Amino acid sequence: MSATAPSGRSGPIGRSLSAIRRGQWPRWVDRVAAAVLLVAVAAAAVWGVPRLREGADARSRERTAPEAGLRLEFPQAPAWLPEIERQRLEAAVRSELADRSIFDRRGLELAAAALEASGWFDPQVQVRRAGRDRVVVTASIRVPSAVVRVGRSDLVVDDARRLLPWSWAAGHAPAGSIAVVGVASPPPSRPGEVWESGELPAALEILRTISGRPWTAQLRELDVSRVAAGGAAILRTRGGSAIVWGRSGESGSVSEVETATKLAYLDRLHDAQGDLEAPPHQAFDLRLDYLALVPDPGTAPTAMAAGASGP
Repeated sequence: MSATAPSGRSGPIGRSLSAIRRGQWPRWVDRVAAAVLLVAVAAAAVWGVPRLREGADARSRERTAPEAGLRLEFPQAPAWLPEIERQRLEAAVRSELADRSIFDRRGLELAAAALEASGWFDPQVQVRRAGRDRVVVTASIRVPSAVVRVGRSDLVVDDARRLLPWSWAAGHAPAGSIAVVGVASPPPSRPGEVWESGELPAALEILRTISGRPWTAQLRELDVSRVAAGGAAILRTRGGSAIVWGRSGESGSVSEVETATKLAYLDRLHDAQGDLEAPPHQAFDLRLDYLALVPDPGTAPTAMAAGASGP
């Protein structure tokens, strides 16, 4: 008697295969498929939902991220604007735009208001976004015109006497600055406000008049302490000599020579001796129809002519 090999169709698996071929699914196949489906759904819940949440959070952070990487552009900012002032302005803008959507116009309005409050800009500052990480500031910046010494500080004003947010310890302003001394009224409480003073208009007029002359860098101070009472403005050289200028061009006296003559005196003096220094304890007086030597008004109560002929 010979043994026969077991048929592949015998047993549960064989019967299941035969049923599948006839289009009939065994019950255990349905159970396995259902289990696989449940596992896939669970995996999607475990892995997919958090990833979707992470993506949403990332997109939200793109809209409201702190503006540490924000790049500010000031197309109208001059080269002389100090780096520390530029950094302060940028910090003010970033502070207002932090955690705000790039579509939030309120942040741009607050940034513009912060720049105007700095004192550097004329009104109507415009702040706009030029992409997610760029902000462009369009504004007219105020130009420093004079250094005004008050106590131990050198403050700065523009040509309209508005206080600018820039100062140094007395005597430490940039080289070549002429400090206005003798202003009686206190400075404004906030940058951008006009310094109400009876002396500053005359000081600014004189500084505009002498600006750019070959001898201007030799001057250290402009004393206007006598101006409000009708007295003369006095220039002081870096060597300590006094130059009695007189009245400013806008309020000049008929008893004084013209401004052009005063400038000519100083031009010729500079050409002749290379500087504007007077002999010890004496000063040059520019008010007369000749260049006069008088006692230094800082050391003598009166100024008496003693001197040399002018042009």
